[in-house]
Amino acid sequence: LGIPLGDVGFEYAASDSAQGVGDDAELGAPAGEDVPKQCVLAFLLVAPDRRGLMSDVVEHVKKHNVDLRRLSAEPRGDHLCLLVAAVSVDCALRFGSLLHTLRHWTKPHLLERVPTELDEQAIVAWLARGGASALPLAAGAGTQEDGIEHWKREALEVVRSSVCSPSLTKVSVPAA
Repeated sequence: LGIPLGDVGFEYAASDSAQGVGDDAELGAPAGEDVPKQCVLAFLLVAPDRRGLMSDVVEHVKKHNVDLRRLSAEPRGDHLCLLVAAVSVDCALRFGSLLHTLRHWTKPHLLERVPTELDEQAIVAWLARGGASALPLAAGAGTQEDGIEHWKREALEVVRSSVCSPSLTKVSVPAA
């Protein structure tokens, strides 16, 4: 993904500043290298449709000091809500912590990162993974529009169409 694993502004500042190390080392970057600023990552959440779900997601995003770039939520059949969000993060652990918190507080049926950086072949594999058995409520849906693969395609399109980033627009979503 091209972002640090941990919070580079926090992990190294305490130990290095006491030793009088320079600014680059204090931020955890090797001397002479720029520290990565932000990376846009996205997730797909399918949860029981209830009042306040979107507000809860926004609240947890704010608590994790993550910038919300795009949020889309729409009701689906069987009282489900399909929520897609793109956020700017500075490290992978912050994004992972956000997903863990969302899983705990929203009790989703499906919560996945939308892998916008993958090439077309890898996206096809991601779309196929987690078929109808991964989400019991989708198993009996019967139509393509209610299935997990369709929701994943929709999530890719929402993220790619809304966030201006070269890494998010380099691959087209394969046709069904």
